[in-house]
Amino acid sequence: MFTTRTAPAPAPVPAPSPVPPAGLLRSLEIAAAEDWSAKAVHDAFSVHVLWRTPGGGWGGRAATVALGG
Repeated sequence: MFTTRTAPAPAPVPAPSPVPPAGLLRSLEIAAAEDWSAKAVHDAFSVHVLWRTPGGGWGGRAATVALGG
């Protein structure tokens, strides 16, 4: 005997903002294991990588700009 299940409807995709983003960010809980990796991600994909620092702040090449500083 077979039964049929109906999947719930997917949530609608929000409309994009009329203002293009100034940049793309990826945040990490801790710094990347390799010093070169954040730069490599930015160079390959134009994505800035930020991470939490032990003092509760943020690290990364564009941390102050990304966080409005």
